[in-house]
Amino acid sequence: MPPSGLDSSHGSLTLQQLDFRTPLGMAHAVNATIVLSSLLPPVTAPDQHIAIAKVDWTLPLSGVAADFSFGNGTLKLERASTGFSDGNLKLAPIAVDLGKPLQLQSQADLDAISLGPLVAASNLGDKVKLEGKVSGSLPFTYGPDGIRIVNGHLHALGPGRIALDPSIWSQGGTLEVNAIQDLAYQAMENLAFDQLTADVDSIEGGRLKVVFHIKGRNEPPKPQQAQIAIADVVNGTALKKRIDLPSGTPIDLTLDTSLNFDQLLKSYAEAWSKALHSSN
Repeated sequence: MPPSGLDSSHGSLTLQQLDFRTPLGMAHAVNATIVLSSLLPPVTAPDQHIAIAKVDWTLPLSGVAADFSFGNGTLKLERASTGFSDGNLKLAPIAVDLGKPLQLQSQADLDAISLGPLVAASNLGDKVKLEGKVSGSLPFTYGPDGIRIVNGHLHALGPGRIALDPSIWSQGGTLEVNAIQDLAYQAMENLAFDQLTADVDSIEGGRLKVVFHIKGRNEPPKPQQAQIAIADVVNGTALKKRIDLPSGTPIDLTLDTSLNFDQLLKSYAEAWSKALHSSN
């Protein structure tokens, strides 16, 4: 067949219950029938579909599904979704020019994502405990500097809990605060929230700025009351000693914080790598 004849060639590739290793982990039960309208150069018909039962990442991905097409050196991801951390994640359409350095711009839409497993699998798991589910959107780009998020917004779907170990504020050192400052830190140690929103943006240095708006109440394991000795009030030492934040104290706060996003992603990768080696 002369070379020009390849332009009008066609065929299909069928995958049934295929398992193979991906950069995220082993993909299980991959199914697809990919229709090629041209073999050379390779061009697919529109709306090709691939389904993966499970991907063994740090937090397993389940029910992965994607619709895509390929032609003229461009991969178009038209729809993509997966089960993730007890909820669902969808990606907005993406077009990738494979002839250029990888550059992506899209949006991740989150639906009922559980915060607990997400935090427990990270390098924050020993200091931060979160209970609750969130939905929202995280517009993002991917390039030489990695993943960057712009104007992301999340909101809790209902009540939940936050427990921050006091050492997180001092980065492992000794935190010197007075009683009033300590009350503010106590508010985040055993916080039962009714409402929670978070605005998310990448900032310089690979960090992620997260501004939380939280309404709830103090709910420690055991009921407690604020007790101040009269003698401490008289001698001026009352605010130099710990005062327990009373149970049920209403909390309405804005918490502006940042975390090392690049390091967080690295911690997920390291956790996945350890799990992979332990299974071999």
